[in-house]
Amino acid sequence: FTLFGDGKNFEGVQPRFVFRLNIEGKTEDEVFAQFHSKTRYNIRVAQKNNVEVRVCGLEALEDFTRLMKITGERDGFATRPKSYFEGLLKAMGPHARLYMAYYEGTPIAGTIPIQYGDKTWYLYGASDNNYRNKMPNYLLQWEMIRWAIQSGCKIYDFRGVSGDLSEDNPLYGLYRFKKGFSGELTEFCGEFNLILRPGVNKLVELLMAGKKKLGALR
Repeated sequence: FTLFGDGKNFEGVQPRFVFRLNIEGKTEDEVFAQFHSKTRYNIRVAQKNNVEVRVCGLEALEDFTRLMKITGERDGFATRPKSYFEGLLKAMGPHARLYMAYYEGTPIAGTIPIQYGDKTWYLYGASDNNYRNKMPNYLLQWEMIRWAIQSGCKIYDFRGVSGDLSEDNPLYGLYRFKKGFSGELTEFCGEFNLILRPGVNKLVELLMAGKKKLGALR
């Protein structure tokens, strides 16, 4: 076996480092009180600006996918098509939700969480380049955490962060945002490859590296 993506950032398919919030047996007020003061403040900023968070159906996927594309271009990652998110929501049924944040009727951010067993996972998040001062992402997180509490979950999982916690890491802002909700940094063992044919594996690695370089050049 070889460790796949042995760095501390997002080299693997699944993140090795995540933030998890223990909500077992806690009320909404108790969980909210745990948040850092700046996080509580930003949630209230969104509320004072009349940012409205709705649980939406498939009709809102066009807006969500558009916001996801904007987010991917801003932060430098590949995004998935509308059909992928539609398939996800249909397959998960009541165990997945599409949350959208609106300001004066305009969709400005969205998230997709899922639930399984005693956990809620924050899977996807997107936001417009405008209206970020309205703090919709903070209010969206709070609404998803509230859903987890109301559903009797024990853990709310914010998903991936970098394991490199130095402030000069470009991913430090993501860590700081999730840390504000007072979760616990959790490290998993990572992903491992079982290589059955080393020659073929080396060829695939070279082809993938070439494809990545070609994409960067484009």
